[in-house]
Amino acid sequence: ANGVDPTSAQRLREIDFEVINEIDNILNSLEKLRSRCSRKTINIAVIGYARQGKSRLVQSLTGLSSQIIPDGAQGYCTGTLSKIVHRPGLKKAVATVDFYSENEFLSQVLDPYYKTLGLPKKPMTVEEFTLAPPPALPINKKDSEFDKARYGHLRRDYYSNVKKYRHLLKSPTIEIGEDKIQQYVTQDATDENGEKIVNYLAVKDCVISCSFPNEDIGQISLLDLPGLGDTNLIEAKRLIKILSKEADFILFVRRPEANAVWGEAHL
Repeated sequence: ANGVDPTSAQRLREIDFEVINEIDNILNSLEKLRSRCSRKTINIAVIGYARQGKSRLVQSLTGLSSQIIPDGAQGYCTGTLSKIVHRPGLKKAVATVDFYSENEFLSQVLDPYYKTLGLPKKPMTVEEFTLAPPPALPINKKDSEFDKARYGHLRRDYYSNVKKYRHLLKSPTIEIGEDKIQQYVTQDATDENGEKIVNYLAVKDCVISCSFPNEDIGQISLLDLPGLGDTNLIEAKRLIKILSKEADFILFVRRPEANAVWGEAHL
């Protein structure tokens, strides 16, 4: 290169960038281990399909009611990732709620829908998503019940309600009392007029602190996730990413049943 003496130029040519990339990967892995081993809690993720008793189990372990850990009889009810932490002596539960930024909402929530469904004209801003409905489902996707259900959630939930939750995408972290937690973690909360509350669509995660019934539980926290196979909220890759980052153990909940099969979402 111009301005570089021959000795320096030769040394630059000898640099093995593959080794540098490998070192970067190792450093990233070590950082993940350092982060995990420095946590103050052992995190147990409780997962399973809807209607398998997952939420009931979390309720019994934490002492939280169905108003906070929903166990609705009509399918999916958990709206977002909740981390439940034991805080001895706390009389009522409190929560800290983090929301997606607009960029995170575009990249982590909307992008997977557009990519999975093969939709053109991916919105570049939330404003753009607000002004125009998602394009029609491509012909080659219309025979898939799974893709039609996912598209229905994108259009019916995220697009149709965007004006109700959009303001939260710019909201800082908030702290709320027990009586308001349901409004941010469930899919089936309603206001005093019977209108559906859709705050959960903007929630990135929620940390709920409460006093577990067994006071000697120690530094254990539970991760309550949306049900497996819920096409509304969570891509398999995103679920795995959350588990790999946040969970130390996975508690898989499934009811005994005759001739049970393991479906795609299980795997």
